[in-house]
Amino acid sequence: MNYEIDRCSWEAYLNQLLKADGHKTIPTTKKLGKRVVDAYVKKTNLGQESKEGYTSKTKFVEKQVKKDAWLVKNDELDGVK
Repeated sequence: MNYEIDRCSWEAYLNQLLKADGHKTIPTTKKLGKRVVDAYVKKTNLGQESKEGYTSKTKFVEKQVKKDAWLVKNDELDGVK
């Protein structure tokens, strides 16, 4: 069985699975910049991040986590998974 799927197809599948409203771009601080969540569920105000396979703690991923924490702390999102 072939489990390879391109990023756009995976994100479309995730949005369908979650009954999400697609990507959502949310501003944070000037220093952190905007955050784009892969699947936003308006009904629950939750963001879902999509990663394929193993993901290392790169500077990019670390910054995403900081943005997510800021968004939850400042009541922009009720949670991010």
